[in-house]
Amino acid sequence: MGKHLLPTAILGLVFGLGQAQDRVLDQIYLKRGGAAFTLDVFKAAKPNAPAVIWILSGGWYSKHEDINPDLAKAFTDRGITLVEVVHGSQPKYKISEIIPMVRRAIRYVHANAGRFEIDANRIGLSGGSAGGQLSLMAAATGDSGSADSKDLVERASSSVNAVGVLFPPTDFSNYGGAGIMPLAGGAIYLPAFGVTAQTPKDELDRVARALSPINFLTPSFPPTIIV
Repeated sequence: MGKHLLPTAILGLVFGLGQAQDRVLDQIYLKRGGAAFTLDVFKAAKPNAPAVIWILSGGWYSKHEDINPDLAKAFTDRGITLVEVVHGSQPKYKISEIIPMVRRAIRYVHANAGRFEIDANRIGLSGGSAGGQLSLMAAATGDSGSADSKDLVERASSSVNAVGVLFPPTDFSNYGGAGIMPLAGGAIYLPAFGVTAQTPKDELDRVARALSPINFLTPSFPPTIIV
């Protein structure tokens, strides 16, 4: 995917490189509880392009207004399709519920790779902060899909070929130092973790471990860069 990809994307955010071309709006990748969750596809000019799925998330909050055409242009100018994904936000949705949403968005991209003119063997995953944590967790738990599902999207893979993320939290049990656990100190994002200030410490420990990407490293983890 190129070692200069993320710096180029950052430059796009800072300097505003203009409108990306050929935008496919409001693609519904998931319907749940009366709500529709969408993504926008910014297609590269040439077919069979590599793609990056960008998870829009800050503090595990995501909204359509944060979709950024200038960021997309930093990718499309390099022949890479960018898919910007909006997920369900905390406090309504916990991180443990958002991660499957991200996997569903990846499946949707795989299932529609032909329609979006994407090379399904060259799909990367990216995001900053909470979006980076979600990217790492989704990459760690990707699978090849359920071949017998009646849902065509669920038959598709949720795996990616590479991950490049910006300043993600990676270890909620050792957050900035050994034994430092922000959940125990009453972090402002407690609803995202599904805990409260009264949650017993052993449960806080379990949640912290379950949502820390560092605990999911295996030899099969996709090639990853963390900036």
